[in-house]
Amino acid sequence: NANVHSLLAGGNSALQVLQSNMDQAVCLDLTGISLSQALYYVSNGTPVYVEMKSGPAVLAGYSSSNVSIYHPEKGSYESMSLAEAEQSIAQAGSIYIAYVK
Repeated sequence: NANVHSLLAGGNSALQVLQSNMDQAVCLDLTGISLSQALYYVSNGTPVYVEMKSGPAVLAGYSSSNVSIYHPEKGSYESMSLAEAEQSIAQAGSIYIAYVK
C-alpha cells in the first residue's frame, strides 16, 4: 500500500522501497545476473523488478521463447522475446531485484 512513485521520486532506490515494505521477506539485489537466472525466481512465484531501456518493469511470467513484462507506470503487460528482454535489461544496467520469504 506504499506510494512507490513518490518514494522513488524522493530518492529511494527500488531495493530500499521493497525492503521498507516487505517485513516478512529477504530482499535481494541481483544486479548483474542474467535474465535466465532471474527467471528462476519467477518460476518459484516471485515477480522480479527490473530496469529496462523503457523504464522500470516487473518480470511476471515466461515461456520457452517469451517473457511477460508488467509496466506499472502504464498498468499494462507486454510479451517480449527472451533475447529482446535481455538486451533491454542489459542496456539499463542489468538491475534485478527479487525477494524470498
